[in-house]
Parts: sequence; C-alpha cells; structure tokens
Amino acid sequence: MKKNVLLGGFMALSLYVFAAMPVYAQSKFFSVMPDLPVADGFVERTDSILMFDKPEGRLLDFSAEGHTLLACQRGLPFYTQTLPYLGWRMDKTGFVREGERLEIRLEQVNAALCVLHLSVRPE
Repeated sequence: MKKNVLLGGFMALSLYVFAAMPVYAQSKFFSVMPDLPVADGFVERTDSILMFDKPEGRLLDFSAEGHTLLACQRGLPFYTQTLPYLGWRMDKTGFVREGERLEIRLEQVNAALCVLHLSVRPE
C-alpha cells in the first residue's frame, strides 16, 4: 500500500512539473537543419530552401519570416545567445562549427516584416 501512495505522489508531481513548463520550451527547428532552432516569432520559409551536397561539404540557403516588430528585434540576438550552446563559435563574419560556416543576415522588409537569411558553407 505504501508503494502505491509513493508512486501516485510521484506521478502527480511529475504531471504538475511537466504541465507547468513554459510553452516556449517546445522549440521549432529548421527542416533543412534539424539541430538549428527557428527563433521565436519566426516561421520557416520552406519554399526558399536551396541545398547541395558536395564532397567538400554541404551548401545550404534557407530563411524564416518574422511578422512582428518584436520578433524582428529579437531575431539576431536569439542566435548570438543560443548558437554557442549548440557548439557554434562566433567569429567576425558568422559562426563556425565542425568545418562549416553559418552566416545569418536580417532583412527588414517593412516595420512589421523581416526575413532572416541563413547560409551554411564549408569553412
């Protein structure tokens, strides 16, 4: 009987903890690069993906749209803060990891629309 009470308490506590987790912890990732998160407020543009695999490495061009001023303001800082935790090292022109270079550019289309352009090339 004591085991059932402990097990029930543990299950109730686990359910409470998982239910209380913030929604933003469930990140979206780019389809062409599944270990790279899409910044909050952005949506991947799957119609703009360009991908080549070469013996020297892969070439990727892809993008995401932000539809609010806040998303546009937070896009680049998100990657500057997040990518080092994913193994990317920042240098003068972008990020480097395992022989690849990732460059990110923000295009402000209008006050509430911006596009993040991302490209991966061999280093």
